[in-house]
Amino acid sequence: MSEKPIRKKIRLTDYNYSHNGFYFITICSSEHKPILGHIEEGKMILNEYAEKADSLLMEMAEKRQNIILDKYVFMPNHIHMILVIENQCNDVVDESGIIEFIQEFKSKTANIYIKGVKEGLYEPFNKRLWQRSYYDNVIRNKDTYDLIWSYIDNNPLKWSLDKYYYDNSDS
Repeated sequence: MSEKPIRKKIRLTDYNYSHNGFYFITICSSEHKPILGHIEEGKMILNEYAEKADSLLMEMAEKRQNIILDKYVFMPNHIHMILVIENQCNDVVDESGIIEFIQEFKSKTANIYIKGVKEGLYEPFNKRLWQRSYYDNVIRNKDTYDLIWSYIDNNPLKWSLDKYYYDNSDS
């Protein structure tokens, strides 16, 4: 009888991701497929799907009073962002925190992509469009914030050094 592997927990134990704070988030496409566009001369060129995902991301952030989309960048196969949670009162925590925000984004963008596949606009994918989870880092001080801000800002320029890099010269 084969057992499924035990997944490593990537969230902080006993941490409430709807508390006020700054969060560095990375969402990756499944199998690191380049579903969002390509890098050309150090600039990210969004494809049609990524433009829709970009609009949705901004729209979602605008609708939430407690979530600020502080900084982000789309890369060919992942998205980096800094999200800020600002609840008016820390005693009454709005339940729509980071986890719910990312789940909604991934679900809605997957539906957009699936519709595009059915219309013959996008390439089919294997089981999942996005990786099952996402990476997060609670930003605890200004120095870390400044480093992450710079990393996001320069990510397209340093694409060949990125851990999710692939050579898109054939695309």
